Amino acid sequence: MHTGIILVVEAEDADDAVAEVENFNEHNAHWSDWNCHGGRWADEVPNGVMSYTDNPALFMGVVDRFKSYSTRELDRLIQDVGDISIKELVTNPKYKFRRNEPVKEMTPEERDQYFNETLAMYRAKQLLKLADGDFTERAHFYDVKEYTTQDNYLLERIKENPEKQFLVVWDYHH
Repeated sequence: MHTGIILVVEAEDADDAVAEVENFNEHNAHWSDWNCHGGRWADEVPNGVMSYTDNPALFMGVVDRFKSYSTRELDRLIQDVGDISIKELVTNPKYKFRRNEPVKEMTPEERDQYFNETLAMYRAKQLLKLADGDFTERAHFYDVKEYTTQDNYLLERIKENPEKQFLVVWDYHH
């Protein structure tokens, strides 16, 4: 699957911004089997990279849109996990992935319940990673300088040094 992520960096120019993201990916995108600048999301901004001062409205519009993708992911995972407590997830055996279940003999309803239960732990882990601000395929906005999914540091840097704030569009495969 492909996922588009907007990464914000502080850089001298567009080439330096792309190089910053390449370096970041080398050490942080282990969940991705390959990734590239732009890719399927290359049309989001010209050349897949832009400075805040080039077009502040477009810059912030792209940031806000990709942050909204993260929010939708968070909401979907919250709904998928439901009201299961962490204690219940780790102590109730029905939430463990079980390979010896006779899935072929189950009714469609039993099969749906089985898969929802066995995926609950995975979904909860993904939810917690996203809620904690980890760099994952579900974090569609990421601040490389501050290692966060929050935009508050970017907004402060824009006030202090707007010409050095860049966003880079990246395509990750996972």
